[in-house]
Amino acid sequence: MRVVIGLILVSLAGCLSVPPPMSLAQAEGICGDRDFAHFGRCIRAELDENYPTWHSNREGDLTDIYIAWVEAAGARVGDGSMREEDARLGAVTLKSRLIEISTQRTAAANAAATEQMLAGLAFLNAGHPLPSNTINCTSTQMGYVTNTTCR
Repeated sequence: MRVVIGLILVSLAGCLSVPPPMSLAQAEGICGDRDFAHFGRCIRAELDENYPTWHSNREGDLTDIYIAWVEAAGARVGDGSMREEDARLGAVTLKSRLIEISTQRTAAANAAATEQMLAGLAFLNAGHPLPSNTINCTSTQMGYVTNTTCR
């Protein structure tokens, strides 16, 4: 019984997340004064310095895709083959799509965790059925007054 409850608590604890030491948005804020040609390299450097394990984060692959695109677009801005305005619009569009993918992943993970929790509760109930919720009432009458007690 304790093992099963422990497993349920461990699976629920997986739903809790600890914020990383630095987020992508924080790195972008630090690098915001850089020209776009160096923006992606600055973001990558900030994350590497302040959050060395960012690649293993649940969203590390999406962050890496975004940074790689910004670095490539920055190189094109630097050599004049792309306008900075187009690069910034492309970065915002890509980031929006990657946020959508992240949201879908989170929803799928939450659905899986809920399914596991419900399966665990069903397992517990199968082994130890819950007592029925019956209410027993008794009434006593004294003259014109009736007292009813329910348990």
